[in-house]
Amino acid sequence: MRFLFFFLLSSCSILSAQYSKGTVYFGQESGIEFLSVTDGLFGGFGMRARGGYFVRDRLLLGAAVEAGDFASISSRNQFQFTPFARYYFPLGKSRNAQLFSETGLTINFDEQAALSPSIALGGEYQIAPGAMLTATVRHNFNTQRLPRLFTLGVGLNVLFGEQHSLDPALGHVNKAGDLLLNPSIGNAALGLNFSTEYAFATVQLDGGFFLSNHLALMVRAGYNTFRADVGTDILPRNLTSNETVLGMGLRYQINNGKQWQPYVQGGLQRLRREQAGNQYFINGISFDEISFKHLSFDVGAGVMYHLSTTVALDLGLSWLPIIQSQYPFIPPGDQVAANFRIVVFPSRSGQN
Repeated sequence: MRFLFFFLLSSCSILSAQYSKGTVYFGQESGIEFLSVTDGLFGGFGMRARGGYFVRDRLLLGAAVEAGDFASISSRNQFQFTPFARYYFPLGKSRNAQLFSETGLTINFDEQAALSPSIALGGEYQIAPGAMLTATVRHNFNTQRLPRLFTLGVGLNVLFGEQHSLDPALGHVNKAGDLLLNPSIGNAALGLNFSTEYAFATVQLDGGFFLSNHLALMVRAGYNTFRADVGTDILPRNLTSNETVLGMGLRYQINNGKQWQPYVQGGLQRLRREQAGNQYFINGISFDEISFKHLSFDVGAGVMYHLSTTVALDLGLSWLPIIQSQYPFIPPGDQVAANFRIVVFPSRSGQN
């Protein structure tokens, strides 16, 4: 059983107000993570959350927290804390876009509080009032205990301030044709840890389409991959892994039009993974690569809490019992997922 915590991470007068002093920033992202240790590269799922406060117009001070669960006996769950400063710049005469520069210092508490400075450049584009798509290029400098990372990320963040406060008169009515998006959109990184070169990427797209005031069709698509060079010039060796996740189901939303909207949902999820580069033993026979796939039910319940007309927090719990598995070893157990997500309703932006 593995617990997954989902989510990632715009000038004229309209957007300048959004980045004004006193505004609160929140972003959340999730996806596959990779940790390089002495006996190779190991993957797992992690959660990162960013929060901050505009101490002056366009200047954001904040912190990011990351927790990861890595699948290796010799590695441990990691916990990282990164204070950062970010400054936003206008992008020409655009009414919906901003650029930013950022600097931070990562503290890894699982490595005796090892420090790793970072710099980043990025941009944001408003897709709904108070909700921005964010693209970032980030470089983490290597230290004695932490690897060097070059990261490309695309995510989502939201802003809360006086101009984004909740107005009950606007309502939060779901209607046929409305879209909802809650993606961890994408992330890719190139890294170097001593002599080990590695790269990984993830794309996750979750969303839905309301068929009626209460019923929504939900879809999920994800792809994760990594490559690591752990060999030598004499004996080359690469570790690889590719994983694809597809899902579809129905969600029934209760209490339509209210700030709190509970829901129940059900559907199917299919996962396929291919791994190569390690030595696997099945009934005494050695294999250099394996592949497996699962088909699972996905049933769950949760609640959405609207922070504004176009932005909500989604807290849910899902159970994924496996109904069909093709796995060379002992089949894995059922999965339970606890989800915390930001949800954006771009088609409601006209209500503001």
